[in-house]
Amino acid sequence: MVMSFLLLATCAQAQQQGLGPPPPPPAPAMAPATVSYSVESENRDPRRFSLSIDLLGHATYTAEEPAASDQGEQAAEGSAAAQPYRVQFDVSPAIRDRVFALTQALEHFHGDFEFRKHSIADTGRKTFRYSDFQGEGETVFHWSENKQMQALTELFESVALTQNFGRRLLYLRRYDRLGLDATLKRMEELAKGNYLSELQAIAPVLRQVAGDASVMHVARERANRLLGLIAEAPAAASSPR
Repeated sequence: MVMSFLLLATCAQAQQQGLGPPPPPPAPAMAPATVSYSVESENRDPRRFSLSIDLLGHATYTAEEPAASDQGEQAAEGSAAAQPYRVQFDVSPAIRDRVFALTQALEHFHGDFEFRKHSIADTGRKTFRYSDFQGEGETVFHWSENKQMQALTELFESVALTQNFGRRLLYLRRYDRLGLDATLKRMEELAKGNYLSELQAIAPVLRQVAGDASVMHVARERANRLLGLIAEAPAAASSPR
């Protein structure tokens, strides 16, 4: 009895002095809401890619197949297949806000948006997916006549196109420097037509090309002009993370 009393008294004193059991660990932070877009098509390069943008403006682009020469090198060495191309970056607030406004207008993809009135050219199987701590929504289509879906698709396509050019420039600089000029010329044309979104996200790649003395002067000048377009654009968030 005496020992039990002493033990209880000691526990009570420890709790009064703040020496009781530690508090439970904090709950893990919830992942921010995310909108993702993926495309599968045998007629595109890459044949499979995905782009996700979350509510904080963080984005991830993945081309789910490596460059052809990387595949060849891996096969020649008898090693495992090369890893897909993947880059993380931040999008501008304007793009992020537009993505989530359109997603909300489309009821977070709870619906059927496929066009079925007649046959159309196959531009690939497209999937939009929304997820947050409350749930998720998904829709799969090839083409939609819904104007908001068209706008969201065009937005994701333009950001993905920019990232695919960045992927292409890295490949050409390593394996085919003479091919850089034609690719950069096409990028200039598309950028002037506002078909490339978030060009600042591939600025590091453009700087590599512009500063490479082994690259043709005309290609380096094109890279510098594209960097000039970035400098003239409104302030945006973005470089690879």
